[in-house]
Amino acid sequence: MSPQFHSDFDWARRLKVDLAQTRQYAVAVHQATDEHLAALVDSDLDRQIDLTQQGFGMKPVSWILSALVISHIQII
Repeated sequence: MSPQFHSDFDWARRLKVDLAQTRQYAVAVHQATDEHLAALVDSDLDRQIDLTQQGFGMKPVSWILSALVISHIQII
């Protein structure tokens, strides 16, 4: 069953998740993320990204990782 971004509770009730496969995928994503972050150098972190349309203006990658990724994970 494909993701339904505007789903309802009926879709959610019908959804069947293969937990073993999902956990395997999560491990692969975590490993790839760790490898990517470990390979970043200062110039990568200083690169500016235009987030004006989202209301944040120009922000460095380091800010994005800190404010939008790490802080968001801590909230969950």
